[in-house]
Amino acid sequence: MSLTLTLPDLPPALLTLVLQQPDPDHAVGVAALATRCAPALGLDPVTTYLAGWLHDLGKLAVPQDLLQACRPLTVAERLMVQAHPVEGESLVRKAWPEVPVEIVHAVRHHHERLDGRGYPEGLSSLPVLTMLIGAADVYDALTHDRCYRPAVGVAAAGEVLRDLALSREVVEVVLKCGSLGSSGSRSSCGGRAPLAGQCGGDPVAQ
Repeated sequence: MSLTLTLPDLPPALLTLVLQQPDPDHAVGVAALATRCAPALGLDPVTTYLAGWLHDLGKLAVPQDLLQACRPLTVAERLMVQAHPVEGESLVRKAWPEVPVEIVHAVRHHHERLDGRGYPEGLSSLPVLTMLIGAADVYDALTHDRCYRPAVGVAAAGEVLRDLALSREVVEVVLKCGSLGSSGSRSSCGGRAPLAGQCGGDPVAQ
């Protein structure tokens, strides 16, 4: 499905931050995937695109050597990385005071899970948009090359996503839409760092 979007006029300060974020390709990838999913989930495509585009903005506040680290992170380092959703909310609110609340929620809570084991607040109830951005985030990270591991295929990504504590409907829509998109060739070292194990450690929990 091809969607033509007309984005609102965004504050220049916000656009500057978007252009500076560590992994702009991942941000666009998540935004594009989530937007393809939006009609099936009854979501507004423009709001969905913006939530995906801004979801990792808080990684501007994380030292880049941690985002690019090809080693396990210490507990302190992990906490620094896991602070990025809260930092992202703060950056978005400051740069865009009129930001829709749905976007703010997705930025702050895209790492939350329905079992209460996500972060930053351990929520167990999440709106559809937030779950969509969370699932699209994981899917895009898995299906594109990272500096510490190659991309995985759609089937392997599906196994990971179906194990996430997110709405099955949201996950299945992401897998369906994701299978129609591109994967593999985009390489990035800026978006994730393995939290445990070896250089190829699974990044999706971050």
